[in-house]
Amino acid sequence: MTLPPPPTARLGRRGFLGASASTAAAAACAPASGLAATATRASERPAPGARLTVGVLLPESSRYPTLSAEFLAGLDAGAAASGLASPRWLPLPYGRSVRSALQQARAAVETGTVDALAGWLPVDSAMEFAPLLQRHGVPFLASDTGADRLPDRPAARSPWLVPHTLELWQSCARLGREAPRRWGTRAVLCMGLLESGYDFPHEFRAAFEAAGGTVAATHVSGLPDGRPEFDGLRSVLKGTAADFVVVLYSGRQAERFRAAWQRLGMDRQQPLVGSPVALESPLSAASPAAALQLGTDAGERLARWQAAVPGGALAALARLHAALQEPAFLPTAARPGVRSGWTNPYLVT
Repeated sequence: MTLPPPPTARLGRRGFLGASASTAAAAACAPASGLAATATRASERPAPGARLTVGVLLPESSRYPTLSAEFLAGLDAGAAASGLASPRWLPLPYGRSVRSALQQARAAVETGTVDALAGWLPVDSAMEFAPLLQRHGVPFLASDTGADRLPDRPAARSPWLVPHTLELWQSCARLGREAPRRWGTRAVLCMGLLESGYDFPHEFRAAFEAAGGTVAATHVSGLPDGRPEFDGLRSVLKGTAADFVVVLYSGRQAERFRAAWQRLGMDRQQPLVGSPVALESPLSAASPAAALQLGTDAGERLARWQAAVPGGALAALARLHAALQEPAFLPTAARPGVRSGWTNPYLVT
């Protein structure tokens, strides 16, 4: 289910699911001495056609129980779409403990069990072992939605750690900067309780206000106080003078919000602005679940990386620093798996 196109205003997918190349390029600015430290491993070139092993970090989530399966399915689909040989995927399930993920990854790298790492781990956490990746010349394609801004830790940056995210906080900041020009200077901001704890809603607000906008009212849905999920939404929407409404929900809650919005008749009164996550059905084939999308993109990148390694590890690394594909460009074979009901894995708990 999607909202009718005419009254619904939104940025295009290219704006929201922006390329991660800019983040990757920043991470690639490492000292020359660090690159020199990897020279020994980089010169150990496997024979052309050799299959390399990629350790895949996989979390457990009660909110997104199919995340790991979708990510692995995406890896297979992406490698197949590349037309190249697929690397060997070595699943490294870590439950709900980031510490366990770091321990497994460290052991796999130090023992030489893997030639690369991939999987679902916040880049902020992955930064912890960037020096280890640098020393061993092992790349890590670290996937997540990018709901939080990365801390400024130059010492933890390395070309071997490749951020691979949907750039959610950057997308919301872009939305905030463009909103006054496109929709007006007064907005109502609606979000779920879980979303309110991440950086991306606050990045929208900061950018919007810096561009001359005013958040006239805020509604946080699903408070743990026993009241109905959208209690107070009617009074906020109908009692606030605003040019448009910004929605930052995900999954089933996004669908429930759209139903409430239509019941209130608001679709005929104010533009609704937000990311495709909030405005499109998570069950739509045109809006793949994030784990499947990122897994598919990662699978293709890693297949191209493997094919390039015989020509030199450092040159092959460039194949991992690339722009994220848009959902519309995902291989058709990947789409039947889009049935998780959760499109934003920042909700993983």
